[in-house]
Formats: sequence, structure tokens, C-alpha cells
Amino acid sequence: MVPALESADPTLIAWETMKCEPTSFVDPELDPYHTDLLFSVGIAGAPAYIYFLLEHQSTTDHDMPYRVLEYLMRVWDYYDAQQRELHPKRTRRSPIPLIIAIVISNVQGGWKGPLSFHDLCEPHPSSLPGLENLVPHFSLLLLDLSDVSNDDLSSWALAAFPKAALFALRDARDPAKLLQDFEHWGALMAEAAQAPSGMEAVRQLMRYLALASPNLNMAEFRARIRQYLPKAETELMTIYEQARQEGLQTGRQEGQVRTIAKQLALKFGELPAAYATRLQAATTEDLDRYLERILTADSLAAVFGDPV
Repeated sequence: MVPALESADPTLIAWETMKCEPTSFVDPELDPYHTDLLFSVGIAGAPAYIYFLLEHQSTTDHDMPYRVLEYLMRVWDYYDAQQRELHPKRTRRSPIPLIIAIVISNVQGGWKGPLSFHDLCEPHPSSLPGLENLVPHFSLLLLDLSDVSNDDLSSWALAAFPKAALFALRDARDPAKLLQDFEHWGALMAEAAQAPSGMEAVRQLMRYLALASPNLNMAEFRARIRQYLPKAETELMTIYEQARQEGLQTGRQEGQVRTIAKQLALKFGELPAAYATRLQAATTEDLDRYLERILTADSLAAVFGDPV
């Protein structure tokens, strides 16, 4: 179950129908600080979506409800385009599906921005009797990783690798905390490694940590890897150290480009020239987004945020 929806009536959402859609709605030119995932799901017997937006910048985005509204409009257009393909003779837009928007934040110090569209308005619509319902209104669910305890995160009904990735996203900016919490996500890494393609996912996580947290105590980190993944210790530490040295020797941005290119080639095969060019021209913010997307993306288009 999605943790932020645990209070919902369990009979409303058909979790067994949940499927990741291979597309993104974040425009890199307009918003280089977000990564998104869209899942189709049945809600009350009708098509619907759950939309995750991961904020991976160091400060809260106070325009988040406005930005999410833009993304929701794109999701509805995406759905309408699919319906037009299925029903080419249709002359009007189908009823729009429900979309539940969830913001995942790993902002240090916790989320401090608005989560309601009305909270962006001045004057606030609630202060205008008779007009409040005439102003568009929706609220976001917030999954604030800074407030999530190890026990809570461990208890979520997610597969091992997504949990390990969330631990890494939460703790990567704090090397001491990352090592302190290793007993939780180290065990998850070991479990994830047993799944089909699991070791490649673990390798990707190590490359992410090398760039996001390059100042780990190497002796302690190696000891933790040896504890939970003894057979893969040498390989994983080599991956971490190589990616870390590339970042230190060539500069963070150039090192990221080289590491991301390696990850993409390992996961998807030889990188087409068009994507290689885009990678070389990417901003630091773009690269941060690509790096985190690789953990969950199932296509190059999903990594680079291309519409499908």
C-alpha cells in the first residue's frame, strides 16, 4: 500500500491493478528540481491515477501546488490522448479520471511550504463567503521523508529495493546518519539483490551514493557492505570508489555525466547519440534528476522525461 493513503477506505482502491506508466510530465526547462512517477489504478471501479512527485532540492518549493496543477493537466491530456486512440470517432472529451497527487520530499529540516492550491491565493478564498467554491481547489498528500522513522519506513508494504532507495534518498545528504541507519537499508539491499536483476539495482544505488554522499567513512562503509553483502563487497566498493573518484577528479558535473552514462549503458544498452548529446548538455539540476530517475525508470524516455 502507498503509505500516504493508508487512511483511505481499502475497498476503494484496487491496488492489484496498480501499474507504472512509462512517461513523465515534468518539463526540464520549466522545472529541473522534480522527478515524477505516474501509476494507473482503479478507484471505485473507474480508471484513475496516483501521481508521485519527488522533490530533490535542498529547499522547499513554495509554488508546488501551482506546479502540480500544471502536471495534472498534462496527465489528463495524456489520458485523453489514450482514449482518442481507443475511440477515434469520439467527438468529445471523456470524463476525466481522478488523480491523487503525492509529493515525496527529502528537504532537510522538513517540508515548510503550502500543500493546498487555495493557500497560494491572496486573499485566501476561505475569507470570501460565496466565492470560495468558484476558485479551483485541490490538496496534495505529503510524504516527508525527513519525518519518517526507520521503523515506519521498514514497515511500509513496498518491495525491498524501493525501500532501500527511499532510505538512501532520505539519508544521503548526511553521511553519519546514512551509516548509522545501515542496519535497516543494508538488509534491504541484501534482500533486493536476490530478486531478478536485483544486483544491477544495487549497483545503481551504489553509484548514486558515490555522487550524493562522497564523504562516507570508507572503512566503516566497507565493513557494513561486508556485513550484509559479503560476496559482493569487492565489486560494490569498487563501483562506489570509481564513481566517487570520477566525481572528485573531474568535477561533480562531469563526474556525474560519466557515471550516469555508465549506468544507462548497463541498464538499457548502448546510449543513442541523441541521448548522449542531451546528457553532455545537461545542467547540474538535470543530472541530479536523471541520477535519481535511473533507480526506478524502465526506459531511457522515462529517465529523460520524454513524453510517450
